[in-house]
Amino acid sequence: MPIQTCKHATYLPILILLLSFSGTSAQTVKITNVTGNIYESETITEQLDFDGITRLAFTASSGFTGTISMKTSATETRLVYSEHFKARSLDEAENFAKYIKLVSDKSNGVLVLRADAERGAPWQGTDQSARLEIELVLPESLGIDLQAEYFDINIQGPFTIVEVLNDYGRIRVSNVTQMLKILTENSRVNLDNIQGAIDVTTSNNMIRAQKIDTKDGMALFRNEYGVIEISRLTGVVECVTSYSAIDLRGIKLTSGRSRFVTTYGSIDAEIIELKDAELYVTDDFSNVELILPEDVEAEFDLNVERGGRIHMTGITVTSEEMGRHRLVAHTDNPESKVNVDISGIGTVSIQGKKFYGVP
Repeated sequence: MPIQTCKHATYLPILILLLSFSGTSAQTVKITNVTGNIYESETITEQLDFDGITRLAFTASSGFTGTISMKTSATETRLVYSEHFKARSLDEAENFAKYIKLVSDKSNGVLVLRADAERGAPWQGTDQSARLEIELVLPESLGIDLQAEYFDINIQGPFTIVEVLNDYGRIRVSNVTQMLKILTENSRVNLDNIQGAIDVTTSNNMIRAQKIDTKDGMALFRNEYGVIEISRLTGVVECVTSYSAIDLRGIKLTSGRSRFVTTYGSIDAEIIELKDAELYVTDDFSNVELILPEDVEAEFDLNVERGGRIHMTGITVTSEEMGRHRLVAHTDNPESKVNVDISGIGTVSIQGKKFYGVP
């Protein structure tokens, strides 16, 4: 990161410790008073050795915030970082910097990187703060294990396996080829071009995913008080949230059992392919709208409570049971199953549509 300077900028030498694989090395860096009570270090670049490494394990302590960016390169690897402080003076910024260390180790095919704030860091519990900006350029098809509270995270593969543990950050992950697992709270999650098994949990924010192929696994999206939006997914998927909507577009359910569950939020799903699959939809006090291929072959079991309604158009079915609160029906050669249950007042709407390609 380029150093920002002002006309009367002042520099102090600060010692930041980086433990290398072969021993300990130290270097002096400069701290700049950017403006007012904001200070930052110069940008440091370190070369990393990934010979024999198949997995990166990165941990950031909860003593500071920051951003972590990971991307791949076929020709180079590096660690680039800078430190940022809110402090009352240059002396205080100098003191803050002494409490932050980057430590690395290499063992059994794993490169371990740790960004630590020592216990008793003086900014904790005050109006002052420390922030770390990190960029990692990594080999392609590496496995990633990342634990960082209060950090914004941007991961751009191709990586094989990505596991993220985070709170109160913004998470972006793209191009994962085998498995993705994210466990966080109060974080917005954006996913793009993910293959394999997926397990994502957050709360009080949005999950948005596109270009998903679960292969032989399944995608599980769990949210609480947050919207789930998915487009262009193939495979098996389970979406569970509460007091929020579920919105799906361009979905292909090609096997297994999929579920959409929420409470007090609508479910709108455009299923462009449903073959040899089961779909279970549950909602409370809201509406469910499913758009299916007009030539779908399926059994339908649709249920509402008193005051609810059921509508089905565009699909030719034979009714087995039809009443004010339930419709059981099937097409000529059913190979899939659709079950919808609404508790409380709500409408189930099933619409058949001719699809000419993926939206």
